Amino acid sequence: MASMQSTTCEQPKGLSSPPSDSFVFTNVLEANNDGAAALFRRIEQLAIDRGAGFFPVWLTCDAKTLRERKDSPDRRARLKDIDVTNIARYLEDFEVLEVPHANALTLDTSEEGSEEIARRIIGHIQRAQSA
Repeated sequence: MASMQSTTCEQPKGLSSPPSDSFVFTNVLEANNDGAAALFRRIEQLAIDRGAGFFPVWLTCDAKTLRERKDSPDRRARLKDIDVTNIARYLEDFEVLEVPHANALTLDTSEEGSEEIARRIIGHIQRAQSA
């Protein structure tokens, strides 16, 4: 995982993109993982170095909805994890890294679809950028 993190957070030589280009990093960072906070800060620094905004978003979901979403044909088709047996362990034993940040947003996704959640995230970013 460390080599993937290193590759993800490095700007390829000779390749650049304007700060207006957006990148979405999806991570589940565990509070008890020694490298999690460092990875968060490396991604934040990547945005700073590019002169781009950094908007960390934490998405939560209740267990019932998570089970329904995880065991879906869509996830299967995209070769994503569909094992619902690990949800209980995740909800009971896993402590998500939460880092205070001026641009942070936490959303419960249990009752809303992905399009509405995306609209809320984009609205948050737009409000933060115009503040």
